[in-house]
Amino acid sequence: MERKLRVFKNLRITSGILAACGVVATFFVFVFCELLWGFIALIITLIFVALTFVFRSKQRQQENITNPPPPQGDFITGKINSDKNENNGDKSQ
Repeated sequence: MERKLRVFKNLRITSGILAACGVVATFFVFVFCELLWGFIALIITLIFVALTFVFRSKQRQQENITNPPPPQGDFITGKINSDKNENNGDKSQ
């Protein structure tokens, strides 16, 4: 499980770097080349941006599997308050 988490993290970082480089490259392709080549570079950049978001969501799913968040209560009782803070906020006692 830990290895999967590292793989998604590395893929997210790599695709983010490639997306940032693609933004710069797209700018220069639009300036110095034809319009068609600029749109091709833009599409490739958008693919890397989408991959960054996909890998980020996969990483968060994997983190929730390995380290689930604490319970927040249910729909009947609402949020569970800890016993420590129960009497701290009440000034009448």
